[in-house]
Amino acid sequence: MSLFGVIICAISVGIFKIAALGVDPFQSFMAGLDALVPIKFGTLYVIANAVLFIFMLIFDRHYIGIATFINLFLLGYITQFTYEFLQTLIVEPAIWVRVLCLIVGVVIICFGSAFYMTADLGVSTYDAVALIIVNTWKRGKFQYVRIITDVVCVLLGVGLFLLSGGGVKGIIAIAGVGTIITAFFMGPLIEFFNVHCARPVLNGKNKKEEYMKETLKVLESRRSCRKFKNEMLREEDLNAIIRAGTFAPTGMNKQTPIIIAVTNKDLRDKISEENRKIGGWKEGFDPFYGAPVILIVLANKAECPTYIYDGSLVMGNLMNAAESLGIGSIWIHRAKEEFESDFGKKLLADLGVDGDFEGIGHVPLGYVDEGGVKAAAPRKENYVYWVK
Repeated sequence: MSLFGVIICAISVGIFKIAALGVDPFQSFMAGLDALVPIKFGTLYVIANAVLFIFMLIFDRHYIGIATFINLFLLGYITQFTYEFLQTLIVEPAIWVRVLCLIVGVVIICFGSAFYMTADLGVSTYDAVALIIVNTWKRGKFQYVRIITDVVCVLLGVGLFLLSGGGVKGIIAIAGVGTIITAFFMGPLIEFFNVHCARPVLNGKNKKEEYMKETLKVLESRRSCRKFKNEMLREEDLNAIIRAGTFAPTGMNKQTPIIIAVTNKDLRDKISEENRKIGGWKEGFDPFYGAPVILIVLANKAECPTYIYDGSLVMGNLMNAAESLGIGSIWIHRAKEEFESDFGKKLLADLGVDGDFEGIGHVPLGYVDEGGVKAAAPRKENYVYWVK
């Protein structure tokens, strides 16, 4: 699927070039470089991506997969072949032909991206740049960092194009409406192809059965973790876990719970200290076992009498979602006492939370350190009583 997706994306870039109404941000950079450097585009693409690949090797290798190498070695040459071939078929295209090519290119690149992304076998060297800045260097949020890297690529591409002697009128071919579309508006179309094409192909006919088996495996394998690594979670994983918590069932669908997601270390340590004092442990003990992320679940007592059950179901969803992503978790009590204290009330006030909220529990999250999880105990006898 990765190979298929990359090939389709490469063909689409060739079509974008024929349209000459702008290409995606990284290809804007490559177009400027191609105009300046007297090397065939395919070879130049390999060289540029090899530099970015070295960046990946140095700072975070876990994004490297088979798709990384497919993209590195094939995309440039396939794009070059497609563009040169289409030039023999479409000579000096009229504006309506160019617009049609742009539309076809957008649809095809979204289709290819759906297969490339769904396969999840590594990312391109350029995609890795923003991921490393956000998840490895802990600098900013992905959507903003990606916009910045895209803008830098476009500016560099335009600058290199002008430096090569290209005219101002020619800029639209590398930084035009196609660039804006690919940078900001492809998401919904990619998701459409994900749902209707890529995922069904990946999962096959037994999608539902495999999904159910995986769900049951997660429910049976989750164990409490009491030793976490000092390593921050990937933002996309944390967002996925939190989203799962928000879909827990609640009484009359009142959705009484709220989730406070704490990744700030100073605040995390202050909450840990308050929890330690309530629990009566010795100074220096961390009741969150070193977890870098704390999700705190509270529920509004005034909205529904089932608020405790609602919050408990959210807690369960959060922990099971974490397990599905290979992330450790544990339920830690004393949230009720924390948010009855002046410390907790001030925290809620600072966050702008109004209402009669009661703390339900904490879900510390993090990667499991060695010895952090024990094997499951045998299930007790007479756990289930059948009435047939």
